[in-house]
Amino acid sequence: MHKIAEVCIIAGSDSIGGAGLQADLRVAALLGCSASNVVTCITAQDLKGVHAIQHLSGEIVSKQLACALSRKPKTVKIGMLGNSEIALAIYDILKDTGIPIVLDPVLISTSNSKLADEGAIEVLLRKLLSISYLVTPNLFEAGTLSGSKVFDSESAKIAASRILELGAKNVLVKGIHVKKGKIMDLLISQEGTTTEFQNEVIGVNITHGSGCRLSSAIACYMSIGKSLRESIHLASDLLRNEIARMKILYSTDT
Repeated sequence: MHKIAEVCIIAGSDSIGGAGLQADLRVAALLGCSASNVVTCITAQDLKGVHAIQHLSGEIVSKQLACALSRKPKTVKIGMLGNSEIALAIYDILKDTGIPIVLDPVLISTSNSKLADEGAIEVLLRKLLSISYLVTPNLFEAGTLSGSKVFDSESAKIAASRILELGAKNVLVKGIHVKKGKIMDLLISQEGTTTEFQNEVIGVNITHGSGCRLSSAIACYMSIGKSLRESIHLASDLLRNEIARMKILYSTDT
């Protein structure tokens, strides 16, 4: 009997199902993975913004995660943290597991709503980066984590090197515009290896949950047994299909 790959998803809940935990679980299902999951925050949001956030307690997050890990996942994906209590609870349980972690440093939503407070960012910088196999910041997140503005491939390399100094094994800086109609994600490893992933720009106004989908797809492909670079390549293909779906899904929203 073929064993189903197991992944653990740690994320916030999105009330319209387009991002966060709901998007993560959709990706896992598309890729045939079993996904144990941990809810960190409950959000009330739509395409216009995040209207309310309820942070769960560190205790319930810890208990969820302990149960989720009983499924022995091959990888863990971390998304929205919310606050320092939640971030510390996650770190305390994961720090000695040795499970490869894909960390999507969710700091703000697509609509520019704040999703992590200063305490959560501090725990991310001081602790969670040090146990992460892959960190997947967009340009804003890479700039915030590194303390240097990111606007092209060279500044992305500088930011990534600073994030690597904090302990991350690999950094994938997303969304670098390289030329008209082309966008690039840049992967840099602790060993100094650099890999470019170039894609065509898809003309859509709404990319709600795209970062969630990409990081979850990478984690899922890794749990299946793909290499990091192959996982990123395959996840990028899946994301393009998902963005095309979102274009249809949200086309009638005003």
